[in-house]
Amino acid sequence: MQFRDKLTYEEYLDRQLASKSRQADKAKATARSDHKAFKLKFRRVAAFIDHPVVCLGAGIGTEVRAMRSVGHESAVGLDIGNHPGSEGLVQFGNFMSLTDPDNHYGFAYTNCFNQTKDPIDFIRGLVRVMQPESFALIDVACDPEADPEWTTFPYWRPSDLEEISALLDRFGATVVADWAMRKPAPGRSYLLKFKSEVAHEDTGRIELALSDIPDGDKNIRRPKSPAGSARWFGLRR
Repeated sequence: MQFRDKLTYEEYLDRQLASKSRQADKAKATARSDHKAFKLKFRRVAAFIDHPVVCLGAGIGTEVRAMRSVGHESAVGLDIGNHPGSEGLVQFGNFMSLTDPDNHYGFAYTNCFNQTKDPIDFIRGLVRVMQPESFALIDVACDPEADPEWTTFPYWRPSDLEEISALLDRFGATVVADWAMRKPAPGRSYLLKFKSEVAHEDTGRIELALSDIPDGDKNIRRPKSPAGSARWFGLRR
């Protein structure tokens, strides 16, 4: 991993806020198709969603609307921006400095891992606020073949997909599966479990959720064997 700029925390926030209006305009233009994609995404992982539900870096709140439309009416979004139309959906909050109590959330979603100032600090903070045995879905927009410079990562640059998985898989978070993502943007989706080992029942639910995805496009972590080693099913791209 390489950091692109040595920014102070205040400089990072200023840069993020400066880009928010452009991001909001783009999100508004694609809100209808994004809402449909989010609904399909959340239905796929429905077996892993528990309350309270939070969407980190939620922008104008499209993913919050989608989460509520599939039955999680109390879902909330957090974002440092204040976007018209997001009232009642998105609260002020910084995913790099979460203020929620320990072990608070039952499920988290974000597609802003690329936007973190420091991915390690982000994971540490996320692990703290997640309940034991809870899950999170993290979408990472990336296409290493078409974008070898990893331009979707403005503040830091991973060396490859393996490093993204390794960054997420620490401090009490475990990547239990990842798979190819097509919408809202090309990349990979990562399902994380917190403060608990992968269980046999997790594997069954994951296999069912990802049954329509080709084996070569997904990886599923198996429970640890008696010898203590976890193995993966599928091929990494």
